[in-house]
Amino acid sequence: MTRYTFSLLTCAGALAWSSAAAAYPLPFPARGNSIADDEHFVTDGHGSSYAGKGGTSWAMDIVVRRFNGTQWTGVTDGATAPYSFEEDVSYGTPLFSSTDGVVIGCWNGLPDGPDRSTNNCDPSCPTGHTLAGNHLVIETPSGDHAILYAHLAQGSIPPELCPIVDADGLIDDMGTSCSDGGSGLRNSTRLDSFFEHDDLPVIHRGDYIGEMGHSGNSWNPHLHLQVYPFNYDDQDNPCLGPSEPIEFVETWTQPAVSGEDADPYAWDPLTREVLPVTPETGNFLVSPDPIGAAKGTLYLGAGDMIDVETDTQGGVVAYRNAGGELRLRSFYIGIGDPLDDDTGDLTYQDTRSEGAVLSLDLVKLPVNERDYVAVVRTQSGNLKVIPYSADYTTGEIVRMPGARQDGVVRALAASPSPTHNGAVVAVRTNTDTLKVIDYASAPGTLAITRPGSAASSPSQILDVAITTVDAGFKGVVTAEVGPFWGGITLRSFAVSAAGDVTAVDSVLADALMTDVELATVDGLLFPIMGAVAVAMRDASGNLRLQTWSVSPGGILELVDEGGAGQIDDLSVAPTGGRDFVTGVSASGDDLYMISWGTDWAADTLRRSGTRTGIDINEVDLASFHRAPGTNTIHPRYRHLLAGVQTSAGYLRVLSYATNYDNWY
Repeated sequence: MTRYTFSLLTCAGALAWSSAAAAYPLPFPARGNSIADDEHFVTDGHGSSYAGKGGTSWAMDIVVRRFNGTQWTGVTDGATAPYSFEEDVSYGTPLFSSTDGVVIGCWNGLPDGPDRSTNNCDPSCPTGHTLAGNHLVIETPSGDHAILYAHLAQGSIPPELCPIVDADGLIDDMGTSCSDGGSGLRNSTRLDSFFEHDDLPVIHRGDYIGEMGHSGNSWNPHLHLQVYPFNYDDQDNPCLGPSEPIEFVETWTQPAVSGEDADPYAWDPLTREVLPVTPETGNFLVSPDPIGAAKGTLYLGAGDMIDVETDTQGGVVAYRNAGGELRLRSFYIGIGDPLDDDTGDLTYQDTRSEGAVLSLDLVKLPVNERDYVAVVRTQSGNLKVIPYSADYTTGEIVRMPGARQDGVVRALAASPSPTHNGAVVAVRTNTDTLKVIDYASAPGTLAITRPGSAASSPSQILDVAITTVDAGFKGVVTAEVGPFWGGITLRSFAVSAAGDVTAVDSVLADALMTDVELATVDGLLFPIMGAVAVAMRDASGNLRLQTWSVSPGGILELVDEGGAGQIDDLSVAPTGGRDFVTGVSASGDDLYMISWGTDWAADTLRRSGTRTGIDINEVDLASFHRAPGTNTIHPRYRHLLAGVQTSAGYLRVLSYATNYDNWY
């Protein structure tokens, strides 16, 4: 790894900056799928110059390593010395911005060293080169910090982020001196030499920024990551101060042990913590995603239409078996001993077998933790709401008396009632219109009644999704797929304590869509405001996302939108605070769990990670993200469950640790 402090800078006398280094929160600049399953990011800080070891720099040098069965190595199986870049597992690793901001400095045209084990700058960089090699310097939105990503692969930075064009790719001048004692950028790498500040390239958290390379002062392919205090001096020069420690968020770590592979149960979440590198520690493994390691699997057999719901002990999964019959299975999720040892193991408890159904949705009732209702279409197409109670300790599932059956429907979706113990059901009626009905569940017996009036819309629909909102506005939001141009219409409905459902607002969210799912996201700037995340699949098969605020009066307003690549099946679930996750089948039917963060004050939606899993046809996500009715964080509430149908047609529930953090 490289050994330097101010990599692209020129020093200008004594620094006029505070000597106290305040830590800066930052997610790791990669995603869970940036590297292969058997690979890990590794760092020891910045070698002997790392401040945690008594040095002067808080920079971090980061490589990729894999365990080959006997030792950690930086090359692929079968590689032979001298190793090529293609055989180096670090080289070409995709990297993503850790922050929003603007690019204030960059270079993209320097060649990677021809020998992966030789430093281009040993003993000094040749004329026209820079210590940082190909790099980006990003000014954060606050304007008081800058982040350096150095030694990127030649030509890998998107040209819109580094629009500097130089015929020979070489830097032809020296750096700027800062009047305040800070360190300046090289003049030809300063984008403010070419653009007004308001016209600098804008970058968002999660945007692709380039690949790990071997340019500049680099002993081997790697990423150099560094955070600086930042300002403009009285001559409007961009100036950097002494580097600051990085407090990693939404990241995982464990020590790299010689001769031992990573332990899937030993990942420690970093929650605004500086990586604990000291003179006594060696290398640390780093996992760069809010979704961590796979923890446990529950096997259910062949079937489809899987729906997972969680409670304080574990949860219940409803599904249709290979014979078309409804099954409910309860499970327990392990949290280890002591309690903060989150094993995430899933333990089977009980199974309840019912008759054949055409479709289903499962709702956990909001009052008692192990009370549920299954909302189904019977074999004759009728809507039926069936109450169940699962024993708090054993998980024994008991069908309670008092099921309710109504008329024929063609599609359904259900969500907990926001005002009483019950469920709100949105259906596509037998005339293809929308109807929203509130069902109450009686105390003790759980008998289902329909106490109030329903609401409806005369618009024709193909399918419908629903989510509950109870922050300020007490009601539900539905999303319907229309038959003309695939229009997605959002509607808000108030639900009274008496069970009356009243239409409030409706908006056209988007057109040319084939599928839609909803989730309620909390953590708005004002607690009286609600919010929903809308996940859609467009006519080209791409994932489209929107976030909408819900006022106390039920008025819907678009906040932000984004998207990702092509998908098949689709699910969305909240993961606590302002975060949510979409589960999709994509890229050859692989499970992709894509994390998203929302900054409601800035009206932004950002992609914060991607974790991949097994080949699937169908997915349903559920999360443990807080104790019901509280903001308590407990080991059990740091897990994400994915109910999937594998490509072979078998059903499983997968457990993943999570480390979401509303740090921004």
